[in-house]
Amino acid sequence: MDVTAKGDSRKWISQLWVFLTVNYIYCDVFSHMNPEDLRMILEGGSGSIQITPMFLLYFAFVMEIPMAMILVSRLLPVRAGRWVNPVLAALLAAVQLWSIFGTGIPSAPHYLFFSVIELGTLAAIAVLSLRQRA
Repeated sequence: MDVTAKGDSRKWISQLWVFLTVNYIYCDVFSHMNPEDLRMILEGGSGSIQITPMFLLYFAFVMEIPMAMILVSRLLPVRAGRWVNPVLAALLAAVQLWSIFGTGIPSAPHYLFFSVIELGTLAAIAVLSLRQRA
């Protein structure tokens, strides 16, 4: 099966965005089951992050990217998808890496597990996008 063919690649990329989004959601669900994480969130912060309405708005914009890309990756012309998907995948990978290394919060084992899956999925999205044929 050639997943780089025009029709197949857009379907696969869209499905990878779905998979990524579900992993983001479940990682957050698991994090809210961790008493220490939940305590910090309820106190209005987490490590060096202060949870404010503006932070939540920023976070909403960032999380809207993979959800929007589920549809956009199927609707964009292949030529546009070749650069939009990898650019947004790189942006989300940078955010994910920052969440692991730049927040001052030691990452829980479940968070690291999901992060590896998410980063791998973002890499797959970028590679498949760059290999698409018109």
